[in-house]
Amino acid sequence: MESSKYQLAGWLAISQAVVLPLAYILKSLQIYLGISPFGYDGPKFGPGDLLIITYTCFFIYTFSMFRNLLNERYNVHSIDLLIIIAILLSIVSLIFSFLVQSIPMIFGGLTDYAFRTIYLAYTAILIIAAGVVQILISVKLLMVKKSLNDLFNAFAYVTLATGILEVSVVLAPLAVLVLIPVWCVMLGMIFLREKEEAEFV
Repeated sequence: MESSKYQLAGWLAISQAVVLPLAYILKSLQIYLGISPFGYDGPKFGPGDLLIITYTCFFIYTFSMFRNLLNERYNVHSIDLLIIIAILLSIVSLIFSFLVQSIPMIFGGLTDYAFRTIYLAYTAILIIAAGVVQILISVKLLMVKKSLNDLFNAFAYVTLATGILEVSVVLAPLAVLVLIPVWCVMLGMIFLREKEEAEFV
């Protein structure tokens, strides 16, 4: 049963590498096509939102399993709080995304400039917060690297690079389209390796 959970977490983590960039592209198109000179008149919700919900659900499950893996297999508990914060940030990000997106529906006279300002401000704050958490997670992983295998170490460095790009905000799209998919694949490989080792034992 335990090995099958690792296998499921592994494949869900790898699938995130496809779901997130696609969600980002579709969401960007929805926003671009929906903004007119007279305000936000276009599609409020669409396929990009569905993919964002899917990615968030996958992330919550896989990162929770990552915490369990560190606790049960490696007796590493120093990252528990940071993982919980990362999960909470993903939930808050999803909720605020829909709230901000609903503002033009509630306030019909909202200007294009006001909408862009609100949307970009909340996005920047959440991206910076997520980046800081990822940097701290990477530092914690590197501090206990003697207890972990080489794949964890490589994962920690990718996590660090991703966090740095997110904190910069300007380079965050590069993190979403390139580094986070790599991060997801590496997380999936960690789970699948653990699943194979569990079966071998």
